[in-house]
Amino acid sequence: MTTKTYTIKELGDLHRNISEQKGTDRLTIHLIPEKQLSIHEQLTNTLLETPQDKATILLLTKIAFHLIRFGHSNKIQDNYFSLLSFCRDSEACNINEDLQTFILNKFLILATTRHENNNAIHEASQKQISLFIKSNFNTISERATLYFLDTTTNKLYNILKLPKSLQNQTFNLSLLSSINRLLLEGPKKYQKLSDISQPITSEYILTKFLNQFAHGPLGLNATSQSFITTSEILSILNNLLSTTFNKVPLAKSELITKQTYANLLQSSSSKALFKYAESLSLHINSPSTEPSPGGLKSNELISIIKTLTPILKKITLPKLTKPLTPIISSLEIFTG
Repeated sequence: MTTKTYTIKELGDLHRNISEQKGTDRLTIHLIPEKQLSIHEQLTNTLLETPQDKATILLLTKIAFHLIRFGHSNKIQDNYFSLLSFCRDSEACNINEDLQTFILNKFLILATTRHENNNAIHEASQKQISLFIKSNFNTISERATLYFLDTTTNKLYNILKLPKSLQNQTFNLSLLSSINRLLLEGPKKYQKLSDISQPITSEYILTKFLNQFAHGPLGLNATSQSFITTSEILSILNNLLSTTFNKVPLAKSELITKQTYANLLQSSSSKALFKYAESLSLHINSPSTEPSPGGLKSNELISIIKTLTPILKKITLPKLTKPLTPIISSLEIFTG
């Protein structure tokens, strides 16, 4: 049996025909629901036959996006959402930055646009956007990362209130890796994600990282935190504590800006590390049977403390060095 596919010309004709039909009612008159369902298989077959062809994937993306927005039923919209996800996974998308940017932008629109009868599209779009954080193109990884940090553009599913589908180690690690890179590239001001958003700065990213990962519910003192995520957070704090920059050739004003930013990273990470070390010291010296910070197992706790101790010795913030001494001593005694 021959698999039915579309030629590039047929795809272009289909896209032109349906793109003129704005709204569910108009599209349904032009393309009846049965037809909306039946062409999905042929479009999917076309993608599977030519996953490396940029022009084909671009047209499939446009067609899928239009039918997600104006498809006759939730089933039709969900089918085309799957097709759009397959476009994101295609070889052409993986190797073409402009195509990948185009597809990410479609998911961003779906994630921030109200869907009257299919709210599941909102949450499903968050998961798709999260996958772009691992993009091999830095500008795309940056844009996806900032989306989850921008509480103005992304009001429903930002880092302060993630959907359950993103409350996992995989998402945490990809977001943390990207945040680490962005912070070490600072100080910078990033392009706004939307008309209602304010420009995001390196300082803004630092605040979100500290509030949610270093101090907050996603971080070191979470009720239950994985050993791997805890280790990654400590690694980032260590990187921030050790921040340096090339002073040559920099103008005086730029030198002052970079030094101020480096000082901010060092002082912020020092305070976060001190607070975490203090909580660990209180735990190991308490007769209570309460779980350890992060809910770490005993062997994990020992490993984390062994990682943390040499990092603490790098702290030079005057107001912390004296109170740190007994904390470090108690941690070292605990680990033997």
